[in-house]
Amino acid sequence: MMKSREWCIFTAAAILFCLTFVLPSQAASINTLANWDGYTGIDQLGETWAYSVWVSRSYGETFKITSSDAKLNAITFGIWDYYPQYASQTCKFEVVVSAWNGSQPTGPVLFRSAPLIPPNGSSWSVMTAAMGNVPVTKDQQYIAFLTTTSFMDGIQSPAAVSAVINDVYADGAMFFHTAFGPGDELTSGWSSAGAIDMAFKLDYTNVPEPATLLLLGLGAAIIRRRRAS
Repeated sequence: MMKSREWCIFTAAAILFCLTFVLPSQAASINTLANWDGYTGIDQLGETWAYSVWVSRSYGETFKITSSDAKLNAITFGIWDYYPQYASQTCKFEVVVSAWNGSQPTGPVLFRSAPLIPPNGSSWSVMTAAMGNVPVTKDQQYIAFLTTTSFMDGIQSPAAVSAVINDVYADGAMFFHTAFGPGDELTSGWSSAGAIDMAFKLDYTNVPEPATLLLLGLGAAIIRRRRAS
């Protein structure tokens, strides 16, 4: 049988192995923004006159966290506001996160940012929205999208969203939706943007799986017991 000192060394080594190879790294990100050229984008985010009515176009990217359950910390993206060169007013929008069922947002909204306004008119801005540790489930599909439907007021206010060509993110895709009123963006009618990804960076923190935490706790308890004996 192992002596007390040998058992402590063995247990500590096992815990170190778990910390190194089993416990997920804490800070991580999904980052297509790194592939962005600084000027490619998709037009018509926001409110425009079309189909003889005012409509609001939303753009977003589906995503999933494959390492573990996680908490979303922040999202960063590029936006070109057309005011004052081509639009009557600045594009006011918000970032929304919801689960995604393959064709549309589903379930309750998990996150809705405060109203956001691009700082630069007629040029690209890189903006970040803090997300406050929104919990998401491993391998569940979600969508993060920019929308102006809550601020529709019958005034032209389009903008462009940063995009990356050639589908650089395998676990998601860019989608868009045309809404005729507030809340429409949470219903059906979403369409794929094709082989394009939204250029964005989604920062998140991995949450250790319960089995891993239990293993570490048991190891620590064994060490304490051996030391006490």
